[in-house]
Amino acid sequence: DSLSQQTLMELLIQDLGNTERICGSTDDPKDIACWKGVTVNVSDEVTKIDWPLSRLEGPFPLKWLPPTVYGLAVYTNKLTGSISMEDLPQGLKHMNLRDNGFYGTLDLDNLPKTIESMCVTKNSLRGTLSLTRLPDSLQVLYLAFNEFQGTIVLAHLPDGMTVFAVNSCQLSGSLDLTQLPRKMTHLYLDNNDFAGDTDFSNLPETLRMFNITNNRKLSGKITVKTRKDFVTVNTKVGLEVVNGL
Repeated sequence: DSLSQQTLMELLIQDLGNTERICGSTDDPKDIACWKGVTVNVSDEVTKIDWPLSRLEGPFPLKWLPPTVYGLAVYTNKLTGSISMEDLPQGLKHMNLRDNGFYGTLDLDNLPKTIESMCVTKNSLRGTLSLTRLPDSLQVLYLAFNEFQGTIVLAHLPDGMTVFAVNSCQLSGSLDLTQLPRKMTHLYLDNNDFAGDTDFSNLPETLRMFNITNNRKLSGKITVKTRKDFVTVNTKVGLEVVNGL
């Protein structure tokens, strides 16, 4: 931690293309307090980095993130690298790496204990997903459009989780949907290979969007009181709307 915040930020972007719009000259970068998309506190420590849709291209080593960063939004660039949890700031709350070229596996057991929302949709992440030790703080988790494989356990998601998305991966096996968080509003499981007779009788009352499309071997019956956005196309799951009269 002996490196200055300025040095850390310069190391973070040193191998990226198209950084001039952020820091000025790459040979003589501006003071980080003047960088586009960078928020600093009264002590000139970086708290937020917002570089979405910035045509940034190349390796983005997360280990150089200043330890004071709690918000990171770099979606829709061409960034590459692995996502190693020990490289992330320990106070990180929001991280959006959507639509980049991050690769490797994801050790969700060791996320920062402060994380509230994380989006890694549309990358090249692979391996299996452990979802039984997520931090209590985590409310929104998007893992969609990656190459994750194997089975998933949804019985131990954090109580406060509202949005969970693993659509368009390569996941398989059975689904236990009987112990989902009671505040969940959006659950995306579509375009995988989940299978088997499934108990849909205890879905959260709060659930508004539930997509299980294109899990061809998934079966069971969903009964809802009011028409919601529950999508079951290309499954063997029946959907019945029962008016609560």
